[in-house]
Amino acid sequence: VVAEPKEEPKPEPEMQVIVLNVHCAGEEPFVGTALFDSMQQNGLIYGEMDIFHRLDPSGQSLFSLVNAVEPGSFDLQAMDALETPAVSLFMRAHEVSDPVTVFDDMMSLAKHIADDLGADIRDETRSAVTPQTTAHLRQELEDYQFRHG
Repeated sequence: VVAEPKEEPKPEPEMQVIVLNVHCAGEEPFVGTALFDSMQQNGLIYGEMDIFHRLDPSGQSLFSLVNAVEPGSFDLQAMDALETPAVSLFMRAHEVSDPVTVFDDMMSLAKHIADDLGADIRDETRSAVTPQTTAHLRQELEDYQFRHG
């Protein structure tokens, strides 16, 4: 009896998460109603896990936006009472088909929210996002896409 060679299971792609933080520029926190208006105007949908998402045409989440204050979720009934120093946008590159395009959309959205609310964009270490930071993150995603594409 000859044993059939077992097929190797495909390795799971390495996880790659990109985070952008939108921080209030001054001492005043973001007010929930202004934040909610900005998110709605910029096409974010409130949904799973009580956070906001950018969805693709099939309804899959491309990236999400959470409150930077624990637990991270939003209570739509209490948005008028919400005050927060920051929100965080994140994408899971390993779960989207074109991470570079999704990142560009996420960066664009972060800029719109920052403009709407007079805020700053920072990276996952809370350092200011510069054109060099953006280029570095894009390059990381291009490399990731190349390795896993």
